[in-house]
Amino acid sequence: MAEIQSAVMRLEIRRTSQLLMEGASSPIEGALRIADKDRFRSVAAEAKAWVRQAIEQVKAAPDNPWGDNDEAIAQGLLVQAGLEPDSSGSQGEGGAS
Repeated sequence: MAEIQSAVMRLEIRRTSQLLMEGASSPIEGALRIADKDRFRSVAAEAKAWVRQAIEQVKAAPDNPWGDNDEAIAQGLLVQAGLEPDSSGSQGEGGAS
């Protein structure tokens, strides 16, 4: 399986998955939610909007460590959420100051 290069896209996929699986009582129910194309499209659009809003909020934050680069912000959010390893060598939240 090919690796997804865009951190923004990876964040959108993570959020989509989270929204689809939220409240599912079993893996089967989760799979059925994913298979429902209309629901999937709706949830994916919601996730994309959520990611856009999160990136814009980070850009507006006075203590934003990632500047205005969407990819850097998305990667930073994935690292801080513990969803991806920090490959930059820098310390995220909770690291040494």
